[in-house]
Amino acid sequence: MERLDPKLAEASSTRSTENSQGLERKELILSCQRVLFAAYRTDQYADPEGFIASLGLVFSQYPNDVITHVTDPRTGVQRGKTFPPSIAEIVSACDARLADKARMRRYMNWGRNDPTPLLEGPKNEDRPTYDDLKAKFGDSWGIGAEEKQQKVAKPAQNVDQLRHHYQHYDLAFKPKQQPG
Repeated sequence: MERLDPKLAEASSTRSTENSQGLERKELILSCQRVLFAAYRTDQYADPEGFIASLGLVFSQYPNDVITHVTDPRTGVQRGKTFPPSIAEIVSACDARLADKARMRRYMNWGRNDPTPLLEGPKNEDRPTYDDLKAKFGDSWGIGAEEKQQKVAKPAQNVDQLRHHYQHYDLAFKPKQQPG
């Protein structure tokens, strides 16, 4: 009798474990759908089969504990809804539960460095170095540069200069009559 290769044995046990986990998840989703569906009268649903199918697709996007929390009569949507919830209400309840879990995780790590960043920051290699900034802006970092660049105000033109300017550019200059 031939022995089974250990790698093949691991692969088959991994596949069977994945299959059993997938089956357990499907059973959990089905049982949670039944719990939610049983909380309301069947005639209150416009399309009960369509609702169950849509609910299964929505629940497949969320972790097991979120599904359980949202469909549990003690903590879920049944507690606040007298009519069957819409799919949008189920999604918002699931999202709210995920936000609560994230908030609790942040509070549990209060004061500690969390290894998982909440938002991606800019990459450090894209940022200019101290030497780059100093070369670009100088020792004063550009402060006071606008004071050096101020232009000296020219005195206003007198009547003869204005007459020449207007005649040169054909602007029809007509000087005021001086009182006199």
